[in-house]
Amino acid sequence: MAHYLDTQSTREKYDPNGVLASVGGLPEQIMQAWNEVGAMKLPRWKITGVVISGMGGSGLGPHILQTAFGSRVRVPIIISNGYSLPGHVNEKTLVISVSYSGNTEETLDAYKDGVLRGAKSFVITAGGALGERAVRDGVPVYKFKPTHNPCRQPRMGLGYPLGAAAALLRRFRLSNFISGEVASAAEHARRTWEQVRFEAPFDNNPAKQLASRLERVVPILIGTRFLGGAVHAGVNLFHENAKHFAMFHRLPEMNHHLLEALSFPPTLGQTFHPIFFDTQLSKPMVRQRTIITKEIFEKQGIKTETWKLRGKDALAASLEVVVLCGAASAYLAFLHHVNPVEIPWVDYFKKHLH
Repeated sequence: MAHYLDTQSTREKYDPNGVLASVGGLPEQIMQAWNEVGAMKLPRWKITGVVISGMGGSGLGPHILQTAFGSRVRVPIIISNGYSLPGHVNEKTLVISVSYSGNTEETLDAYKDGVLRGAKSFVITAGGALGERAVRDGVPVYKFKPTHNPCRQPRMGLGYPLGAAAALLRRFRLSNFISGEVASAAEHARRTWEQVRFEAPFDNNPAKQLASRLERVVPILIGTRFLGGAVHAGVNLFHENAKHFAMFHRLPEMNHHLLEALSFPPTLGQTFHPIFFDTQLSKPMVRQRTIITKEIFEKQGIKTETWKLRGKDALAASLEVVVLCGAASAYLAFLHHVNPVEIPWVDYFKKHLH
C-alpha cells in the first residue's frame, strides 16, 4: 500500500496551487533572473556599498546571496528589513529594493528613503506600486515574469531576487561571479530536486522522510556562517508552508550561548530536533565544533541528525538546503492537512494593521 505522502490524491487535495512545482522551479528562477538582468542596459555608477531592502519572502534570496557570496563582494552588503535604511546610505550606495508584489509597505517607505538621500536605486519586483514609482522616478527596474513560480508566493520565488541581485553585483563590477558557477549551482539544485520531488517514493525520498520525523517536534536548522541565509530561508518555509514552528542558528556563534540553554525546561528532549547541515566547505574548526555541539545536545537528552551537503561551493550548498526544506515543508503541510500556499494569520495581520 502506498504511503500517504505518495498518493496523488494527497497532493491534489493539499497542493492545488503548485507549491512543490515552485520548489522545483528554483534553479530556473535563478537562471532566468541572472540572464535577464545580465542583458539589461544599466547606468555606470561608482558604488562604495550595497543595501538590499526586502521583507519576508522577498528578502530570502538576498540573504542567501549575502552569506554565500559575501566574501567575494568588494564592498559591504547590508540586508535592511524595515521602513527606513541604515544611516550610512548616501549617493554612492546602491540600494536594491526588492518586493515580489511591489506593494510591501516597509519596502515602499525604504525605497523613498533611498531616493531622498540620492542613493543609486534599483528595483526588483513582479509588479505593483514599487515598480510604478520607480518608473516615474527614472529608477532602473527589473520586472520579472514569475514563470517558474506557479504558486505565486514570494517565499517560493526567492530565486528571482537572488539571481537578479547576483547579476547586478557582477554588472557593476562589485564581485567576481561568473555565469558558469551560477549555472553549476542551479544544476546542483536540479539534481537535489530530482531526489525530493513528489514522484520519488517515500522509501527513497529524503524530504518526505524528514517531514515524517518532524511532525511533532520543533526543527532547529544549524549551519555554518555561509549557510546563514539558507537556514533562514528554510525556517521561513517551515513557518509559512507547514504552519510549523522552527528555528535556526549558526556556527560558531551559537557555541557562545545556546549550549547553556539546554537544561530547562526539562521537556526539550521531546520538543527540539536539531538538524546540522555539514559540508566539507566548512573550516576544519567549524566541523570540529559541529561534532562537539552534537555531543552536548545528545548528553542533554536531545536527539540530533546531520545532513551532509554535496554542493561543491557555498551557493550550491545553500540551494541544496533550500530545496530540501522547501519540499519537506510542503510534505509536512500535507501531514498537517493544510494547504501550504495559504497564510491565514499573516493575511489577518495585514488586514488589521491599519
